[in-house]
Amino acid sequence: MKHDVVHRTEASFSARDQAILRRLAEHRYLTSRQIERFFFTRHHSPASAARSCRRVLARLYEQHLVTRLSVRAIGGWAAGSTGYTYRLARPGYEALTLRPNNTVTRSPLFLEHTLAIADVRLALEQLARAQRLQLVGVDTEPNNWVYYGSFGVREVLKPDLFVVTATSPESDYEDTWFIELDRATSSLNAVLQKCRQYISYRLSSEARARPGGFPIVVWLVPTRRRQREVQQITQKLPLSQRDIFRVVLRQQFAAYLSAYYSLGQVALQASNHPSIARRRV
Repeated sequence: MKHDVVHRTEASFSARDQAILRRLAEHRYLTSRQIERFFFTRHHSPASAARSCRRVLARLYEQHLVTRLSVRAIGGWAAGSTGYTYRLARPGYEALTLRPNNTVTRSPLFLEHTLAIADVRLALEQLARAQRLQLVGVDTEPNNWVYYGSFGVREVLKPDLFVVTATSPESDYEDTWFIELDRATSSLNAVLQKCRQYISYRLSSEARARPGGFPIVVWLVPTRRRQREVQQITQKLPLSQRDIFRVVLRQQFAAYLSAYYSLGQVALQASNHPSIARRRV
């Protein structure tokens, strides 16, 4: 029966339908408001965009390609999101010829974290639409996991996002970023251990073999107090390894990247830290 649903609906897929399903596969959960901001940006008015988004999501739901969570709004950084929270259903995975992700969570902390990561991607895409930067690529978990060896032990580094940006489509260089979204729910010791894991990977043969410099690791934090605390954590790291870490307020992330790509900041950043972030295309 599920295969019949897939075959019956494939012919009615638009490019936007497929993009919505793929984005749900990448992020696992998205609110209707996030989906609207990702894919319904060329309407005459916000009301028109919202209506169109609701119609498309209702159709995908009726075709059993997506499911809805019973919770209609999620708090945290994604607070204020209206409508349902969606995830990809098994027929949706089959329509994309992807292996289904059977992980279903009712943990509010996990949902809020997952939706907040999607908001980071939205911030990046909005900067790209405004031509503040070129968004070359975004990888989510588990596709961005990095496997490396450390003292004979196989390790796995799991960033929240791996991002590649550039100044423009014609740029000869790309900048690479590991994004860690901190919601102040983990202990500072856990933050320290994650920083040490990034350093361990940086010193590995696998990292040395990758083209270009090592990605900048950006910790996005919710408050100035947390920013100070995480900055103090990075000061405990070896002096030679601190250059890869940045601690940025989440609400200032877009401004941080805009500054990085304006008024010659790219050249300044590269000259200060020539060994990190940048790779030649």
